[in-house]
Formats: sequence, C-alpha cells, structure tokens
Amino acid sequence: MRDTSPKYYVTLWDTLVELSSPDWQRMIDGAARRVERGRVPYLAVQELTGVPWQVIGAIHDMEASSVFSKNLMNGEPWNRKTTIEPVGHGPWKSWEASAVEALEYDGLAGQSDWSIAATAMRFEEFNGGPKWRTRGYAKRGKNSPYLYSGCQHGVGSGKYVIDGQYDPDAVSQQVGAMVILKRMAAMGLYRPGAPEAPERPENAFRPTYDPRNISRRVMEVQEALNLVGAYLGGCLAYLAKEPLDEDGLLGPKTAKAIFLYSGAWPDQTPENVRRVVEAFAAREVA
Repeated sequence: MRDTSPKYYVTLWDTLVELSSPDWQRMIDGAARRVERGRVPYLAVQELTGVPWQVIGAIHDMEASSVFSKNLMNGEPWNRKTTIEPVGHGPWKSWEASAVEALEYDGLAGQSDWSIAATAMRFEEFNGGPKWRTRGYAKRGKNSPYLYSGCQHGVGSGKYVIDGQYDPDAVSQQVGAMVILKRMAAMGLYRPGAPEAPERPENAFRPTYDPRNISRRVMEVQEALNLVGAYLGGCLAYLAKEPLDEDGLLGPKTAKAIFLYSGAWPDQTPENVRRVVEAFAAREVA
C-alpha cells in the first residue's frame, strides 16, 4: 500500500520530471497541444461543471485521445449507448452533454478545490473508482500511469490492461494526466487552483476581419457539414435535426461543427479562419 495523502501528491508534482527520450517528448508535446486545441469546447463544459478546462482536456486525452466524436466517460462514441464500463449511458445530443454527465457521474462536477493534491486524487477516482485508495495501483504500492506515465514517477508501475487484470510488465503508451498538466504549466496554459473565469465561449468568435472575404467559402462549408450530418451521421448526426444556418457567418455553431469534423478549431484571426475553412472545403465530405 502506498501513500495517498495530499502531501504525497504535492511532492510528486514538485519533483515531476518528464522522460527525456525523443519519443516521449514528442508524445508529451502532442498531448498538451491536443488539449490546447480543444480549449473552447472544454471551456464550455467548465462553465457547466466548474471543472477546470485543462483537467477536462487531460481526461479527454486519456479516455479518447482528444477525439471529439468520442465521449469523456469511457472513450466510446457519444452518439451511442455505452457498452463498456460504465455501461448503459447515453446516447447524448452532443459531446458537451456527454462530458457533463461523465463529470457528474464521477463526482468532479461542482467541486471547488482544484489544488494539485485534489486534482490528482480526482484523476485517481475518475480512473479507479471511489475505492481507489484500497485497491488498484495504490494497493500494489505503485503510482498510477493514468496520472504519471511519461515521467519518472510512472516508471515500473505496470498497467491494468483491462478492468481487473494487472500486468506488472506492461508499459502505458499514453501520457499521464498530471504529466500533461505539468507540460501545460510550463507552456503558461495551466495554474493549479480554481478555474479562472474566461471569456464566454459563445463570445469567442467576434469577427476581427471582414467576413465578406470568406463568406462564400463558409457558406459552402456549412452546406457540406449539413450534408455530412444528414447522410453520414457520426459526430455530426445532430445536424440532421438542427442544421446550421447557411449564412456564410462563422459563428460558434459552425466553428464547433468544423472542429468535430476536422479536429481544427477556427479562432478569431482571419489567417486561421481562412486556413481552416479553405482546408475543410478542399476535403472529400461525401
């Protein structure tokens, strides 16, 4: 049995050093960048739950490699009922709805203490359940790779390859949630504590450019997205019932649909809007 006290987790954070191999450095940077790219939808869920967007993003990367067609609860598609633990949840109307239920189900929603120790213990509970202190990695005297894979604290931890089956020789190929947060802190994107109040996501797309320059291209993209939602479904299935207005304006609904389909989130700058929209328009969507 290992220490599970708050002091222990603070010490792990203070002494955390990333593994230095080129492969691990590439993986750590990729995980942090994926969370950064998902900032706007994570902020939307932060506003509904009080969970810091960086924590939401780290969980999403662990559960679904930050893919927005997959739910936060266990990484299955959010538009289908879950078939692995926890079983029988969903389907949901949106990725955000699935994320809110996941955070409520595991007791993260509504919490006010997001210190390093509290955050680490909530990752433990999200992954290992409410009895994580007396079973799993803690019972075996190991640090959880769900938190520490990719740093010295996760070396030799082994891995639960499936629920209930532990392999002492297995090595996690994911970047642990605390390692992601540590890299994001170094990037200036994370600071332990209560979530900061950001600009509301729905106000994040105030035009800072002349929309007439790309309005025709945006209109084409909106039409294509509606077709994808109607005929291919998947993460855009909701558009069959709630299609985008084909008005050529890049609002939050259009930006979200582009992101769900392509993985790129348009921000306010005209260069990025033009790049993302034109790249999307060049894709095969049917």
